Amino acid sequence: MPDDDLVSIIIPNRNRLTALFRAVDSALKQDYDRKEIIIVDDSNDEIHSKIVSQYKGVDQVKVIRGDNKGDLAARRKGFYNSNGSYIAFLDSDDLWLTDKLRLTLKMWEKDPELGLVFDRWSLCTLVGNNLNCIPSNFDFLCKDYGPQDQLSSKFAREMWVSMIKAVARKFLPAFHSESMQSMLDQTSAACQDYMVFNPPLVYFLLARGNFIHMSSIVTTRKVISSLGGMPLVDPMDYSLSIKISRKYKVGFVNKTLTLKVLDGDNIRLGLSKRRIVHELLSITIFKLFNYPITLSMPILFHSLIYLKDILTS
Repeated sequence: MPDDDLVSIIIPNRNRLTALFRAVDSALKQDYDRKEIIIVDDSNDEIHSKIVSQYKGVDQVKVIRGDNKGDLAARRKGFYNSNGSYIAFLDSDDLWLTDKLRLTLKMWEKDPELGLVFDRWSLCTLVGNNLNCIPSNFDFLCKDYGPQDQLSSKFAREMWVSMIKAVARKFLPAFHSESMQSMLDQTSAACQDYMVFNPPLVYFLLARGNFIHMSSIVTTRKVISSLGGMPLVDPMDYSLSIKISRKYKVGFVNKTLTLKVLDGDNIRLGLSKRRIVHELLSITIFKLFNYPITLSMPILFHSLIYLKDILTS
C-alpha cells in the first residue's frame, strides 16, 4: 500500500557524480520531511560504487541498478520501486529550491482532484560554483482563452494559421508574420500565485510544444495507475503531461522552484542526431494518436519542419 503523504523522488543517472550529488542534496534539503529518494543508476561499476558509498546509511536515499536502457526506462523502474502516493521527478543535473515540495503539495490541499502540478523553471548555466539563470516565460498561462467547449476549434484554427505562416515565410520572402494575426482569441488575465486549469486547456496548449520540464513535475501514483502506468514514449515529460492534462486538472505554482542546469555533463547537449530524430518521431506519432484529427496536419507539418532543420544542421 502506498504511503499517503510520502513523496517518492525518482532520479535517473548515468555516469554523473558531482552533478548527481548536487541534485540529491537539493532533494534532501527540502523543507518537506516525508520523502524518499530513489536513484536509478546506469553508471559504470566505479561510479556506481561511489554513489552507493556516498548514501550508505542515509535512510531517505535508495540506490538501485538500472537496466542501461535510458532515462525513460530508469524512471519507470524507479516508479515501480517506489512507495509514495506522490511521485516527483528530478533529473540528475537539475536542482530544486528548498520549498519546492511543500508549495507543490499545498496545491493538492486546495484541490484534491489535481492530476499534475508543475512550477516555473529557470534555465541555468554553471560557471565554476555559480549559477547564471534565465527564467522561463509562462505569461501565456495568464490568459483567458474563453469557454472550454470552444478550445478544440480555437487551437485548431491557431495551429493552421501558424502552419500557413511557416509556408508563407519559406516561399514568400517579403512576408511578415505581423500581417496575419493569430485567430486564437485571448485576453489578459491576472496571474496568481497558485493557478488551477481545468481540462482540456493545458492539453491544447501542449499541442504547440512542451513547456512542462521533467524536474518540475509532481503527480500521484493514483493518476499514473489510472492511465495504465508510466508512459513508454520519450521525452517522458511531454508524453506524461499530455496524457494527464487531457483527463485531469493541472496545477501551476507561479514561482521558480526548479533549476534546469546546463553544463558540460548535460545529457541532452550530447544527444546524437539519431537519438534526437528518434525522440521527435516518437512524440510526433504519440501526438497524432492523442489529439483531434483537426490538429493532426499542423502537428505533422511542424514536426517535419523541425526534422528538416535537424537533418540539415
